[in-house]
Amino acid sequence: MTTVPYSTRFMLVPAGAGAVYVTATVPAGYRWVVRGMDAVNSGGSASTSQGFQVAVYTGAIAAEVWSVGPPYALYYKPYHWEGHCVLYAGEQLTFQGNDGNWNFQASGFQLTVPIPA
Repeated sequence: MTTVPYSTRFMLVPAGAGAVYVTATVPAGYRWVVRGMDAVNSGGSASTSQGFQVAVYTGAIAAEVWSVGPPYALYYKPYHWEGHCVLYAGEQLTFQGNDGNWNFQASGFQLTVPIPA
């Protein structure tokens, strides 16, 4: 039976500042394909923000996928990432805003891993 992959939101951070936010762990038998991420800093009085980082946490290391830092990280400017970032079972996606009120969301597909014949 063929199943249609529906879009899934893996993470939604409303105005998070300073902390590291972590998705659920990719369950056994699945893979996540992150296709899009959006970030905007909705606070601050200066024009330049300290930015943010997005990484895949494998349990031993955090491999950076996307980041924007000074002088390019600006308040009230939306940032968008499109691609194919694959997370395997046991991995997590992390987001950290370094200052201000970073709003962040990541979405894509949760796919089942085929069972070998």
